[in-house]
Amino acid sequence: MQHLFNRHLICPWCKKGEVLADGKAKVTVSVMCPKCKRFFQGDLDTLKTEKAVAQRRSGRAS
Repeated sequence: MQHLFNRHLICPWCKKGEVLADGKAKVTVSVMCPKCKRFFQGDLDTLKTEKAVAQRRSGRAS
């Protein structure tokens, strides 16, 4: 099974790193740039990105 990663989120910090997604959805993801190692949030629906800071996980919601 071959995935077509046709959604590209470009890092707002360094403008070089990118994160790939294979579909469009109304969700926001928090990712770490593979180049500069900084964190950013990306909207998979509009492909807009914004700078963010790392957040500690608070555990699973029950």
